[in-house]
Amino acid sequence: MSKETDFSNYRTEKREEIQTMARIIQTLPEEFTNREKDLLLRSFIVLTYAYWESCYHRVQNVIFEKYDDALIKNLPFALKNKLYLGLAKDKAGSFKSKLIREIDDYHVFQKITEGIGNNENTLLSDHNNELIERSILDKRGNPTFDDLTKFMKNFNVRLDKVVERNVSDGLLIPYFLDFLSFIITQRNAIAHKNEKIQYREQSFNTYFECIEVVINDYSTEYNKIIEYDSAGMVKEMLFQIDRLFTILIETVEEKRRELENNDNNN
Repeated sequence: MSKETDFSNYRTEKREEIQTMARIIQTLPEEFTNREKDLLLRSFIVLTYAYWESCYHRVQNVIFEKYDDALIKNLPFALKNKLYLGLAKDKAGSFKSKLIREIDDYHVFQKITEGIGNNENTLLSDHNNELIERSILDKRGNPTFDDLTKFMKNFNVRLDKVVERNVSDGLLIPYFLDFLSFIITQRNAIAHKNEKIQYREQSFNTYFECIEVVINDYSTEYNKIIEYDSAGMVKEMLFQIDRLFTILIETVEEKRRELENNDNNN
């Protein structure tokens, strides 16, 4: 199974789980206390964040896989640069952690030069080892939009422009980046068990109250009528996150087709 198929199956499964959570919150019986309702909404925020983080890590493997059959010399510059650095470290052997001025063996530099020069016409899949992946894939926790932006630069994709274009086309909501930042920030606050909910220097007792203010702020700032309730707003963010990763894969596929032309001309 390809990594893209696996990723697609994963997203379908998780979307269904999170939609179920949204339905539960939106149809809670009146006998539930505000505290109980808020605990469920907190869990919903954490679930949505977990979806973002998991997709962040999984999409990297999907994108990386799309370049498996690309010639090394035709890879996007940033990706090729990291790959060559990985090859250089591999060829340097026990000297890889040393500064250049500390290496006094000519054969080390010879191996590095040969390792790079001899691999220009090989495929990325020929070097898909742990060292290479570690130099490209970001496996850290708590990723932000900026982290995703940095990763996509490896593939010559300007994520800010991608988002801007898709907001203009109506595929992403105009407040996408703002609410993604809100989800990440609030998940961290929940994880640290902060008693008070903070948003723009205001304090709230429940996330229902907080997100209602968020909705009002976005409606004013973006001159847009937002008809979601608090749980609906979080659910919509799930769909927006999902759509972003679909857009990213499509963008990379377009870049990859451009690269195929270069491969065929070599």
